[in-house]
Amino acid sequence: MVKRHITLALIMLLMLSTLSVCTSCDNITKNATEEITGAIKIENEIETGDADSDSLIDDESLTDEETSSENKCESYRYLASETLLLDSRYNGVRQAVYDGLEEHDLQGTILVGVGDDIVYAESFGKASEWDNIDNTNITRYGIASLTKSFTAAAIMQLYEEEKLDIYDSIDKYFPDYKYGKDITILELMQMRSGIIDYLNDMKRYMTVSDSKAIYEEFIENKDYKGLDEYKWSREDMLKNLYNNDLLFEPDEQYAYSNTNYYLLGCIIEQVSGMEYDEYITENILVPCDMSNSNLKPLENDAVSYIKSEGFVSSSYETLFAAGGIRSDVFDMFSWMRNLSKGNIVSKESFEIMTDVKDVAIKDKMHYEKEQQRLKEELKDEYEEPEIDPDYEPTYYACGLMVTGPNVWHRGYIDGFANYMSVNVENDVTIIILTNSGDERVTKDIGGLWNDINDAVEKIER
Repeated sequence: MVKRHITLALIMLLMLSTLSVCTSCDNITKNATEEITGAIKIENEIETGDADSDSLIDDESLTDEETSSENKCESYRYLASETLLLDSRYNGVRQAVYDGLEEHDLQGTILVGVGDDIVYAESFGKASEWDNIDNTNITRYGIASLTKSFTAAAIMQLYEEEKLDIYDSIDKYFPDYKYGKDITILELMQMRSGIIDYLNDMKRYMTVSDSKAIYEEFIENKDYKGLDEYKWSREDMLKNLYNNDLLFEPDEQYAYSNTNYYLLGCIIEQVSGMEYDEYITENILVPCDMSNSNLKPLENDAVSYIKSEGFVSSSYETLFAAGGIRSDVFDMFSWMRNLSKGNIVSKESFEIMTDVKDVAIKDKMHYEKEQQRLKEELKDEYEEPEIDPDYEPTYYACGLMVTGPNVWHRGYIDGFANYMSVNVENDVTIIILTNSGDERVTKDIGGLWNDINDAVEKIER
């Protein structure tokens, strides 16, 4: 910022020095002086947060040095941490965000990118209400199930290196599992294994006595809503897996299950000889310049909230490869760009990751089960949610969902509600990371995405 002020000042002095040579330049010099002074004023307002929508800097304010780098994320991280809107054409997007956040009662950070350029980034609410710390554009959030896209990409990398075959059965990795010969790695990725979900159906999954006792304590302890005090070891998780039957025959149908991706994380570790976090960091985060992402919680991370419950927290060890990564909007933008452009996995592998075997059944059974659970848990406070008549079925591929040209995934865990998407036709990327909201409302974060996407589509580019 200092460098920019010096540059502007030198330009102004140079232009002022022409007064002694050309008196006819008075008006030009006056106008230029006003523009430069205005530019300095805008930058000062941006630094203090007082800038209004009419004085926001657009894309042309980026210097040659900033736009010349192969990966623009770092320069945008610097700039967008100060500006609200990098392209004034996207004022409608900003208004859609404001309206959507108010309607859905959320707080967090939102980013919109077109091609490799970020056109909008803004943060709302508190990272920590207790410590009065605001969310910023570099605040890290628990990205929950957006983690699954990283896990699926890691599997595809190992497949490309011929270290595993996605069409092989998983008994090679879990020899004690009675259904291991019936389930393939690809079926885990596609959510077509029939394995019970250890997070969303914990009561049914935790059947081994010790694990069941921990679960019952977790349910009875009303002071904690999250999993941070209740950590099941890898051994515990597998014991319960081996003790359970399948919900249906593998590949018979689709059913969302976090257990699939927990097991994929175990396979990544066995095949690579590295811890999951280590593998993801070395083979995905570093190549994508995602310097603000990993599985280890940091002190300045956003705290997750559920409005009616207060502070909640989830153990990253328990979430693991199904939902344990923490990140910010700039890193997630870089992730979606690099993944969709074939920089992390080949274009052939990306096609497998986005190939939907068949249309998932509108999640009707899962929805009804979830509503029944909420009724029992919330009792008199439960309100039946209104269902959008235009609600579309979910199309699950491999760690990604596909609806028309949009490749996307959403994630929710204890107050963190997130959404990422890239439109492969118009090259628009939308990242939504939030840390506050009623459990029922945050699961409808797709509504906020629709508001933003509709506003983007109205803009002529």
